[in-house]
Amino acid sequence: MNPEIYADRCRQCDLGFLRESYEREDGTLGRRCKAEDPQEYVKKGGKIEDSVGRKMSL
Repeated sequence: MNPEIYADRCRQCDLGFLRESYEREDGTLGRRCKAEDPQEYVKKGGKIEDSVGRKMSL
């Protein structure tokens, strides 16, 4: 994949291969994905370094 095209794409986790479960503060289960927007991933308790370079190829 062309790096310039990839950089312009919105990161999203629509296939679910990299999804993982986590426990939210209220005790319910949530899902986060290393391929989703890094800010959202970190907000859900993921580590930013785990999301670097993660992508779903077309």
